[in-house]
Amino acid sequence: MVKSGKFKEFKAIPFTNWFAKEENIQRLKNALPEGVRYIDAYAVIWNSAEHDYEIWFELDNWAALDTWRVHDEWWDFYEQKIEEIGVYDKTKPVNKFLRGMTDVKISDPQSSKD
Repeated sequence: MVKSGKFKEFKAIPFTNWFAKEENIQRLKNALPEGVRYIDAYAVIWNSAEHDYEIWFELDNWAALDTWRVHDEWWDFYEQKIEEIGVYDKTKPVNKFLRGMTDVKISDPQSSKD
């Protein structure tokens, strides 16, 4: 899962500085529920995308996402940190789910006719 969003003006430095501290990353990891792992955070440095950063997580399965949605420890941590940094602009962060190309099975009705 990739969480992405835009920064408020002048909030990129506090956000990137927070992610540069190993103790902060450990706190983030400890707040995650079982079945969810933090991979890394990325600042977009050159793009045509509509976001400024990405935070990558790995999920064991879809059930882990359901657990994460109601995991109080995560939300207490996340809301506290976001409030503290004040990073997001008016747009909400966006989540996208990725799978390796070799893991994806695409069904194309047109190709079955060939």
